[in-house]
Amino acid sequence: MTAQHPEPTQPGHTASGTSEGTQDGAPNGLPGIPDAADFDAAQAAAQVGEGGRLMQSFVRQDQDPSVEHDLAVVSDFFGTKLLVPVVPGTQHAQRPTPATFSADGERVLGVSLREQDATHLHRTIAEAEGRADDALGDPTLVEMFGDEAIALAFAESSFEGKAADAIVVDPLGLGIAVKRDDQLLEYPLRSGALRHAVHQGRDAVLAYLMQPQARAVYMHRGDGKPLLLRRPSDGAQVFPLFSSALEVFRFNPDVATAELDGPWLRAAVPAGMHLVVDVKGGDTIEFSPADLDAAGFRTA
Repeated sequence: MTAQHPEPTQPGHTASGTSEGTQDGAPNGLPGIPDAADFDAAQAAAQVGEGGRLMQSFVRQDQDPSVEHDLAVVSDFFGTKLLVPVVPGTQHAQRPTPATFSADGERVLGVSLREQDATHLHRTIAEAEGRADDALGDPTLVEMFGDEAIALAFAESSFEGKAADAIVVDPLGLGIAVKRDDQLLEYPLRSGALRHAVHQGRDAVLAYLMQPQARAVYMHRGDGKPLLLRRPSDGAQVFPLFSSALEVFRFNPDVATAELDGPWLRAAVPAGMHLVVDVKGGDTIEFSPADLDAAGFRTA
């Protein structure tokens, strides 16, 4: 696709993004995992449920470490639904207190994809700390997307005035780690809910974008005006939408980013324009003008 400048009214609220470079920060490897070329994310998702897309990205990064694959792991982490252990009694607070543990001198928040894994982790940590199993009860879990877990765990006030050093998905198994000092987290705009919808497919993406609370990211050249694309095949105009500033960076590292909401997007996309979500995200979702019209997407 080729870029062009449009002239729609810019959204009423924007946030500055970054377009700086990044470093390779590969997560820990895992021996004996399947070959990336043979790994089918859809099949994995059907077999293991939540986390199939993250697993696929992790396998690729483990077997072929690169900045591009590391970007995919972090982006897919944003959109993965996680079970986060919190201190009992804080689960209904606006900001729950994450229940972390110490490992190799670091404070770690261990999160899980399934409740049984969370319980097993909880018991294992308790045993290592010398606490009685029968006095523990089940862990107190809060479901949230990866981007929400990052905001919770890496806040300086998250636990006794100290942020966690890392979030690890399935510490007793896959061990997919996201570190607090990872430079890829310096891209502040992200919508885990939209990335999760991308993992699920077209219907989920459209349903999410139709919601008033939907959030997404767009790219611009510093003037706040969305930067549109044209398809080389037929010259059709395309509005590129992204689930995070990180996804924008994957597509074009030389542009700025800003946030928009669902109502603004539905009013801004004119008739005849295509909509594409996460152009380089591995699960690119595209809607034709006919698709959008059939769903009653546009409000302009």
